[in-house]
Amino acid sequence: GELARQRAKARGLPGAILDAHDHQTIYRADNIRAELTCGLMSGRDFDLYFKENLPLGYRTASILPLAPAPLRPEMYQFSALPKTTDIFYSGKERARGQPDGQAVLGLIRQHFPSSALVDHKTHSTFLTLAEYWDGLSRARFALSPSRFDWDSFRHCEAGLAPGTVLIAPQPYVETTGPPLVDGVNAVLYDTELRDGWFHLRNGTALVEKIRHYLARPEEAKNIAEHWARDVREGHTTLARSRYVLEQMERAF
Repeated sequence: GELARQRAKARGLPGAILDAHDHQTIYRADNIRAELTCGLMSGRDFDLYFKENLPLGYRTASILPLAPAPLRPEMYQFSALPKTTDIFYSGKERARGQPDGQAVLGLIRQHFPSSALVDHKTHSTFLTLAEYWDGLSRARFALSPSRFDWDSFRHCEAGLAPGTVLIAPQPYVETTGPPLVDGVNAVLYDTELRDGWFHLRNGTALVEKIRHYLARPEEAKNIAEHWARDVREGHTTLARSRYVLEQMERAF
C-alpha cells in the first residue's frame, strides 16, 4: 500500500483508501479523530478515505462511510419457507465482542423460547450455507447484534430472506445508502457507550417491540419488504462501487 501511494503521488494521481477492517479500539481511543485513518494523513497519503467503522459524527469531506457491508444477491439461494421460529441467530461467540451482543442474546432466550439461537464456540458446529439460509427464511426475525463492532453481513443478508425482519442495534457508525430506520425497515434497539464498549440500553423496549410485531404479522411483513427493497437497490456490491466512484469523481 505504501509503495502504491508513493508512486501515485509521484505521478500526481489522486488516491482513495478503502478501510473495511474491524476497528474496535477506536471507541476507546483518547483521540478518535487521530486514530480514524490508522496513521495515514489526508493530502500526504490519501485524498479520500472510505471507512467501514466510522464513528458517528466523524464523517468529513475526505473521510466517508462504507457501512453497512454490501453483498451480491446472486450469490444467495433463499427459499420462501414456512415461518416456524420467531427469531434466528447464528454466529461465533466473541470473547471480546461488544457487550450488547451477549445481552441481547440472553434477553431473546429468556423471552422468546420459540427461537433458534446458535452462538458457536468452535467451527465444528457451524451451519452449512444452505442450513443458514433456511434458518433465516424460516424465522420471523433475524437477530444481528454487534459482535466486534456494529457492522455485519447479517444486516443485509436478512433483507434477502423472504419476509424476515431484521433486528439490529441502532447504527453507532456512519452509514451510506438507504438508512436503517426503526419501525420502517427494521427493529432497532438502543445501545450506550461506556468505557469504550457498547452496552444494551432499555432491553424492555426491545422485547415489547418484538412482541408488537409478532402479534401484527402484516406490519412485520411491510418492514421486511421495505428492507428487502433497500438492500437490493442500495446495499449491493454494485451499488457500493457506484457510490465510491461517484465520490471519487466529485472529489477529483
